Amino acid sequence: MILRTVRDLLTDDTIAALQESPVIATGRHPTWYPVFHSSQRSVDHLSNQAVRLIADAGGNEWLHSLAPRLSRIDDPEEAAAALGELRTYGGLLEAGFSVNPIPESDTPTPDFEVDAGDGIAVVEVFAKHQDESEKILWDAIA
Repeated sequence: MILRTVRDLLTDDTIAALQESPVIATGRHPTWYPVFHSSQRSVDHLSNQAVRLIADAGGNEWLHSLAPRLSRIDDPEEAAAALGELRTYGGLLEAGFSVNPIPESDTPTPDFEVDAGDGIAVVEVFAKHQDESEKILWDAIA
């Protein structure tokens, strides 16, 4: 299968679970938007574009390894972080960098090694999440 969108990374069962996932305090599950939203937001377009760029650069294995994190219905913050890494990888490729994902390990590691021809740099994608008290407040509002 040729990977072109976030939807292409998900199984039929995962797509169904995502479609049926409950609305959360801040809206829908983060992965729901690039898969189902009828009028794509800019960030959703970038997520889907990143899949194409990464697949075209030979990154199918990394894309498939990202799928479980994208489909964490019980952990929308993890899915949001995965989407952030996806967009970062795609943006680095679009900017002309050579990108090498760093495999996850038991200890924290950066996400990517990049090179623009002048030496390797490491990239850590930081996805700011709500702190626990803010999350509790949003849940109470919902």
